[in-house]
Amino acid sequence: MTWILEVVACSQLGCAGRLRRRGPTARCVACKTIYPVLAGVPIVVPAPAHWMAAHRDAVLATLVDHDAVDRATIDVVDAFASAARDATPAPFSDDWAEGEIFALPFPPRPHLAEVIAELVGDKPGTVLDLGCGDGAIAAMLAPRARRLAVADRSLRAVLRASARTGAAGVVVDAEQVALRNIDTLVAANLIDLLDDPHGFLTIARAALSKRGRLVLSTPEPGLGSPGDDAILDALHGARLAPRDVRDPVPWPRVHHPRRAQLDACWVASCVKLGR
Repeated sequence: MTWILEVVACSQLGCAGRLRRRGPTARCVACKTIYPVLAGVPIVVPAPAHWMAAHRDAVLATLVDHDAVDRATIDVVDAFASAARDATPAPFSDDWAEGEIFALPFPPRPHLAEVIAELVGDKPGTVLDLGCGDGAIAAMLAPRARRLAVADRSLRAVLRASARTGAAGVVVDAEQVALRNIDTLVAANLIDLLDDPHGFLTIARAALSKRGRLVLSTPEPGLGSPGDDAILDALHGARLAPRDVRDPVPWPRVHHPRRAQLDACWVASCVKLGR
């Protein structure tokens, strides 16, 4: 699904050049940075060699799980990993619970995924689910999107979500990514996990098409501060206006057959202010 390179650009600081697929890699036409492509998923992170070296074992295990590993793929993984041998080995940082993979027996209505799907609407155009997890929300959006892409910092998450929804996939860092031409950007419970929420909203605004929308949610609208106004202040600072706010919205997660968690989220559909 090479169209994903129409909406994701080079992640090197100050570049944002267009990417072109070249076999098992994607190359920036501006700065010439090369990114690996694994199982059809471009790895568009600021330091692709370091990412590959840190996650080499997790990458290969994930590709085996998805029956997507062969000698050529191993060669690509090792070529990138060998360029950053000093990287500390690390697992993927996945963020989903079993209750997001398998439906709750008695989920509250409406719950987070349903509200996000409602705010996205029936004709969302080109949709990117950023921080997709295993694809629970993307699965609800797939039937209505003209084109659907899923993105996460974890290759395992992207491959799971892609297999579940048929969406194009890409691995990115939400705080260091260049996006463009997106009609609907979904960021469910992502902003409160970031070091720089304000910077992310600037990225989100730049990603949206002329009439594009950002649909986001967070269980912490205070973004680490007392009260719930921080998210509104951050949106205003990024010249994004919430047009439909829902609060509270139930967010159920099952971590164990005998241990469930129910949080409340702030959810909004936002549009760009001005040019």
